[in-house]
Amino acid sequence: MYRLIITGSLAIALMVALSSVFIATSFGTSENQKSSAGSKTYTNTDYNIKIEYPKNWKKSETDLDSHVIVGFKAPDTKDVIDPAGFIISNFQISDNSILDDFVTYFFKEKYPQPEDYKLIESSNATVAGMDGRQFILYEYQKSLLEGFPGSTDKVMRVLTLDTNTSNGYSLKYWAQPSLFNKYLPTAQRMFDSFEIVTARTQNITAPPEQK
Repeated sequence: MYRLIITGSLAIALMVALSSVFIATSFGTSENQKSSAGSKTYTNTDYNIKIEYPKNWKKSETDLDSHVIVGFKAPDTKDVIDPAGFIISNFQISDNSILDDFVTYFFKEKYPQPEDYKLIESSNATVAGMDGRQFILYEYQKSLLEGFPGSTDKVMRVLTLDTNTSNGYSLKYWAQPSLFNKYLPTAQRMFDSFEIVTARTQNITAPPEQK
């Protein structure tokens, strides 16, 4: 009788432990699915790029500035219109250029006047496995209407150059200065998810019937 009691107790303990593992595993799975369900994948085969973005952000490929491939905007809040956004741009650079050449070219192209921006900090970065440069700065935009004040955005901009194709990429996160830190974690996930999709990558990831 004593041995049967011990065996029964062990069986109950084992069942409780297995139930705990099952619950923890199920919870982890649901959290991953919830996180995955919160984003969408944008792919552009003309420029061979791919990026993850929040599903509640608005994507736009029309009425954009020159060189811009796509833009994403955070939803309006109760008090703020266009609180933050993310833009991807492409520049064709001369053959045999290096990253420093692209950075110099970009700043001359984007900020022709010294008063167009104020640099806060810069550092090296890695983008889609390539060397890049990261800049935190303020961008100042003049008002199109005389007598009205312009606007100021706080920006994180990352520049990288694909030396194989001489394509320079600018990834820009912008926000109203008071909201910059609020949306920064979301923007950082977008930076981290950015990929250059080569023909080899497409063949590896494509289903067998698409190869």
